Amino acid sequence: MNPLDLKAHFPETDLDAWIRAIVRDLDLDDLSEAAWGPSGGPEALPLYRKVASRPSGATPSWRLAEVIRAGTAGRAADLHAVSDADEVILEVGPHHSPDVAAEKFPGTVWDRGGRPGAGRMADPVSVRLDPALNPASGEPTFHGSPLLVDLTPWDAAGAPLRYRVAAAFAVLSEQLAAKAEATVVRVIVPAGTEFFPVVAMLRAVRVGCERVLEAFSTSARLELMAITAESSLTETDPYGNLLRATSSAVASVVGGADLLGVLPYDYLAGGSDRGYRLARNIGHLLRHEALLSKTSDPAQGAHYVEALTEELGQSAWALFQAWEASGGIVANLPGIREEVNRFAAGERERVESGARVIVGVNRFREEVPQ
Repeated sequence: MNPLDLKAHFPETDLDAWIRAIVRDLDLDDLSEAAWGPSGGPEALPLYRKVASRPSGATPSWRLAEVIRAGTAGRAADLHAVSDADEVILEVGPHHSPDVAAEKFPGTVWDRGGRPGAGRMADPVSVRLDPALNPASGEPTFHGSPLLVDLTPWDAAGAPLRYRVAAAFAVLSEQLAAKAEATVVRVIVPAGTEFFPVVAMLRAVRVGCERVLEAFSTSARLELMAITAESSLTETDPYGNLLRATSSAVASVVGGADLLGVLPYDYLAGGSDRGYRLARNIGHLLRHEALLSKTSDPAQGAHYVEALTEELGQSAWALFQAWEASGGIVANLPGIREEVNRFAAGERERVESGARVIVGVNRFREEVPQ
């Protein structure tokens, strides 16, 4: 039997002829008229030719994190005891009592400091990651001295993607310029539901942050922690959050996250034991059933992803350079807040008008029997 020759069955297509047919059939003057993209993000064309490929440096051995919202010391400790994640992180914010972080939690404590509400942005350099002491060993459970770059305030404020990526570069530069020493730099990146833009965002953050580290001649190891975005969760359709979290988690792994954190579907209501278990199992399913821990940088070479990564990375780097030229990110915060708030207000209007669809919220709502 002759070997299977797929090329013989699918001959190469004349791309120029294909593009002419698309433009003609869609009644366009040019293919660029069909461009689309996330609001505030890079535009995407419906067709890409071969573009330059750049490895992201990600490895397939991503780890699973469980992020526990601080409540009572006993409940957090109980959740830690039953967790089978690679790292358990206690999230502490201003809505918790001052002594919560000192409860000898046997894992990493993520102090979110001035956690912003809707439409507000906290000081982007105020949050920190503290290794809690393990009562049994007395040793930090987070290996190395961590320097934290936390993009969750930017996600909560509704910042455009390029602002979030630029903030990663700028906050890292700010901390290194302040002589912060670290063997590990952890960048926390909230992952929303826009699949390919999330993949491109993570890849752009890695490439740009590596460039910043190189500029400061530091040997610190970069670690990207992707966490399913709180801003993507809804209270009106909590079970739909399981689908959102799964989409975000897959995009995070494909985008090269080193550490994956999945929030429970009922996180906005405080998080239940069932919610935490299902969140952990999303990561386990991706690792053990979908086998997404077997391949390094699976997005590399995909023309669409490479083009989005390049466009997002370049626009974010230009924004970062503009901030640096005018005093740095802290000096520019008033203007940045105004720009972000204006963009976020426009996004809220798009949701209210239905121009931006949120499944289960403004379309495809569950019909409740009367």
